[in-house]
Amino acid sequence: MIVMPRVGNTFRAMLFAAAISVGAPLHAAVVHPMDPLTEDEILGAAFTLLGAGAAQPGAIFQSIDLREPGKESVLAFVPGSPVTPRHATVFFRQNKKSYKTTVN
Repeated sequence: MIVMPRVGNTFRAMLFAAAISVGAPLHAAVVHPMDPLTEDEILGAAFTLLGAGAAQPGAIFQSIDLREPGKESVLAFVPGSPVTPRHATVFFRQNKKSYKTTVN
C-alpha cells in the first residue's frame, strides 16, 4: 500500500515531473506484455493521478496492478519486440470513499 504524504502543489508538480521524466525508458525493462508492473510504473501511475488532481495528497493507494492486455496482443507478441504501452488498474481511498480507475 502506498500512502502519499500531504504536500503542496509545487512539490506535487515536481514529483509528477520526476515520475514522467524517468518513466520513458522504463518500458525497456519489460520483456513481455504480461510482466508485472515495474516499481517505476507503479509510482508513475500514482503520480499521474496526483498530478491530474484525480487523487488528493494523502490518498491511500491500495492496489496498482497491470491491466492485462487483450488476448490478441499477447498472442501476437514476438520476443525481443517492443512491448506496447501498458495500463494500470488503480484502487485508492480518499475522503472515506473508494475509487477504481485505469491509468494509461
